[in-house]
Amino acid sequence: MLTDVPLTFAKVLGNRSKTGAVDAKMLYTLHVLLTEEDFRIPEIDEIAEQLEKEMEAYAEDHEKTQEV
Repeated sequence: MLTDVPLTFAKVLGNRSKTGAVDAKMLYTLHVLLTEEDFRIPEIDEIAEQLEKEMEAYAEDHEKTQEV
C-alpha cells in the first residue's frame, strides 16, 4: 500500500519519469510536505479479515455448484 502513495503523488506532480534519482527526489518532497499527523497506520480488523476469507470461500463454492 505504501507504494501507492508515491505513485499517486507522482501523478499529481505530473511526473511520469521512472528513475531512481527521480523517485528519490519525489519521495523526499513527499516527506517534506507531510507531517507526522498526516500518517496513519491502518488497524487490522481480524473479524473483517476472517469474514472476507469466509465470503471468498463461499463464493468459490457457489460458483462450483452453479457450473454443475
